[in-house]
Amino acid sequence: MAPSRSTHCTIVNNTSLTLNLTGSGCDHGQWTLNFGPSDTANTIPANDKKSFQAESAGVMTGDQGWAKYGSSAGDFQFNFNNPFSGSNGYSESAPDGYKINLEGGSGNDARVTWTIQHKSNLEATGTLYEHFNRSINFHGISSLWQSNSISSFGQELLKSLHRDLGKRKTIVIVAEGACDKDGNKIGAEEIKNILADKSEGGLALDTRITTLGHVQRLWTENKFVSKRRRVAGPKAWGGQI
Repeated sequence: MAPSRSTHCTIVNNTSLTLNLTGSGCDHGQWTLNFGPSDTANTIPANDKKSFQAESAGVMTGDQGWAKYGSSAGDFQFNFNNPFSGSNGYSESAPDGYKINLEGGSGNDARVTWTIQHKSNLEATGTLYEHFNRSINFHGISSLWQSNSISSFGQELLKSLHRDLGKRKTIVIVAEGACDKDGNKIGAEEIKNILADKSEGGLALDTRITTLGHVQRLWTENKFVSKRRRVAGPKAWGGQI
């Protein structure tokens, strides 16, 4: 007889760290036979992914558990709760400098994916040119080719842009030649299409997406500001001038 609830967990490690399992447990339910963290995800090498699964252990019951990993940067923890009655819930924690994205996780037989990345590889949000125009928010995007995919990168950027509602202008800078780890080009047009697809009714605010070359001109309400930046290879710049 199939369990009434199950949670299939995948951890994608898009960092240079090696993650080693330091603890795990099921508060409700049980690990699927030969498919618990210690069986299939005891170590998660850099730029690799591993999966494990929990399931309910009785009639009209759910599953709930956690897995904790140590690394040279600190501890990562992943928690899940797939109750028999009520909504599924997930939480995660990461050391400073790292961020975890969560995708999926709904349904009785849930499949959830946590993706770990350096924060600088997702977004670096600052207040560039704030002294010219305080209504402009700047998003510099760093190391885009290390993103898990264009789609997941677009989701992160969209979340960031939604926080800017009410500002008159937002600037997104992308490097010439940037691509994700699969070699897909990430240019201004690609990001514009991603955001248009994922934002209800198109872009939710006046967003200018431009490409960073050797000389980059950024629009402000009153003037153009020109700054010279050298770009080594297919790299985006996520710092402040």
